[in-house]
Amino acid sequence: MVGTGLFTHSEELERGAVRPWWPRRLAHLLIATTLTAALLALAVPGHFDAYGASAMARNVVGSTGVAAASAVVLGARLSWLPMMVYAAVTYLSAGGAGALAWQMRPEGEVRAWVTALAVFACGAALHAWRGTRPERG
Repeated sequence: MVGTGLFTHSEELERGAVRPWWPRRLAHLLIATTLTAALLALAVPGHFDAYGASAMARNVVGSTGVAAASAVVLGARLSWLPMMVYAAVTYLSAGGAGALAWQMRPEGEVRAWVTALAVFACGAALHAWRGTRPERG
């Protein structure tokens, strides 16, 4: 889970830093996403006409974007929850149609890729800008 890896132990250091932390946060998120997507894509051979390595990489990218945005709102410990609920609702609703069901779409569908990349870009930008919500008490 990339989302739980976004936890920071050094809130005070981030607030008192001379240089902005957004490049470090963004680099951390990009490296973790790339590594996870590559490893999971290699682990899932699948069928290229239905659901395979490319779809797995797309789903990791989109899911990481949701988790990054959730880490800003809920904190790193609960960042997995909104994506899990969203995936369960989408799956239980028979996959749905259109761009909102990007994780259930076939591998070569362009709209699903565009949606997943947009979700990742928004989540990554929000996380890089704001950082993970501090854990209290």
